Amino acid sequence: MKYLSGEKLRVAILVLLIFLTVFSFGQKPVISVDVQLDEQSFKKIAESVVFDEVYESRKFKVLLQDALRELSKELVLQDLFSNQNIVLSDTQSVDGQLKVVVSNFNFYTTQVLNEYIENPVSGEYILTPNGYVKILVGERYSYDSSTSRYVQNSDGTYVRGYDGKYYSAYTFYSFVPHTRVYYVLKARVDYSLNAKELKKAGSFDVSTQIVAKDYVYDPYNNRMLSSQESKNKVFDYFSTALAQKLQDELMATYKTTGYVESIKFPRVIIDVGNKDGVKVGGTFKIFSQDQKTELSELSVIRTGGDYSECEITYVKKGYSVKPNDIAVESNATFILPLSFSISYRMDNTFSFDTSEVSMATGLKKLDIHRDVTSYLNFGVDFLTKDLINILNNSGNSSPQPTFEVSGGFRLFDNGISIYGLGMVRFEDAAYVGLGLKFGVLNIQAFSTLSFDKFIFGGGLLW
Repeated sequence: MKYLSGEKLRVAILVLLIFLTVFSFGQKPVISVDVQLDEQSFKKIAESVVFDEVYESRKFKVLLQDALRELSKELVLQDLFSNQNIVLSDTQSVDGQLKVVVSNFNFYTTQVLNEYIENPVSGEYILTPNGYVKILVGERYSYDSSTSRYVQNSDGTYVRGYDGKYYSAYTFYSFVPHTRVYYVLKARVDYSLNAKELKKAGSFDVSTQIVAKDYVYDPYNNRMLSSQESKNKVFDYFSTALAQKLQDELMATYKTTGYVESIKFPRVIIDVGNKDGVKVGGTFKIFSQDQKTELSELSVIRTGGDYSECEITYVKKGYSVKPNDIAVESNATFILPLSFSISYRMDNTFSFDTSEVSMATGLKKLDIHRDVTSYLNFGVDFLTKDLINILNNSGNSSPQPTFEVSGGFRLFDNGISIYGLGMVRFEDAAYVGLGLKFGVLNIQAFSTLSFDKFIFGGGLLW
């Protein structure tokens, strides 16, 4: 049996991947990738990595003809594939182009002087938050809690410094000044994507730094050993950084869209998977027909080739996720778990002089409809008359606040929510009560445990 060489096998696998890319994905835009650089030595590395990132994003098809042309620069494929003409005939028309221009290259070396080097065998220094400390080499200590003293112990984890203090240390250093050299490569990247309705252009800077010359310490021969890295490695790292940044820029351009296949609340299966670029932790949303109202949010918890399992994290009250609902890739909605309220209250004297304005903030817990199920607030109350005097500049003294801790737990919800309430007012008393909430409107009524004082009022609660 005749075996392929390693180089030819690599090319065969790449061609197969490209072939599968063209024939595997539904109606994704077909794009060609054109990388332009002002450094020809960097061109081949950059082109190959940019192609890989665009392919791995699963957001676009890459034109088969262009990809094969790039591969044919390295090897002549006629003797490797007898069906080359058939493969080349299966090309597709181009929907657009991704153009990447890398310019303003700045490649240089920089040096950093280091006075200490790691020496795990005979290092006589340790690094502390206050700097390097010289220690007694070979001595180990442990802490004896019964005598509150450090005792010498070969298995101990403490060392003793020349300053008389004890330190817990696992890494040791020697004082051997040396210079570490770094390769630094910086450039400017401009890109433009034009594929049917997908149009995006932008630019960003890329910078990569790797160690060019480094040292390790040989404690057995008491000498420094140097190691040097090839310049090609900095180009490799730079290409990867460039491609990853480019992928991040393009990911938001093409939104993956799928259909709901089945529902077992709160789990949903949609008909797009990792071959379409869906990743665990991603988010899909279902919108109204006018695309203005968010009806549901789905979080991806598992992916397969052509499907994804999602958990419903939000559904608009009154709406139910249904098969054939369109799910669009989106950013997750960030919900701040903070509660805010402002209200006006009166007590059972019904006197304006004892009425107050209360302001509070705290933490809240939400249900799947993003309605408040419970909250815990910390607030401050001021007499209304004192606040009015301040506004009129007629007050002679500062208002005296009353501090409180309050909380609520939803008991019933059917459009209007009913909450059980509790409140403790410092220098006053403890209260229990009920609250009604409709949207952000909030009505509350409290009573002391002895029912000798009542507080009621209303306001806004978020």
